[in-house]
Amino acid sequence: MEEIKAEILSLSERYSDKCLESARLEEELGVVSKQLAQAQQTCVQLDARNRQLRAHLVADTEDSPPSLRIQDELLVCLIKA
Repeated sequence: MEEIKAEILSLSERYSDKCLESARLEEELGVVSKQLAQAQQTCVQLDARNRQLRAHLVADTEDSPPSLRIQDELLVCLIKA
């Protein structure tokens, strides 16, 4: 009978440990998920800003004299690289 009680206590302790571990992992997952969402939002914002700057660069290039266009085209190539 004592062996059964000891086994039940052992199982109960292991179960509690697993519950605590699960709760900790869920909390970590929540933190990492928020970080991922923030990183994705930053990427979207940076992509939008990049498109704005490229459009501005293209517009400036089209309005500039031919000698400056070559320099601007080289700049665009360097930016894309």
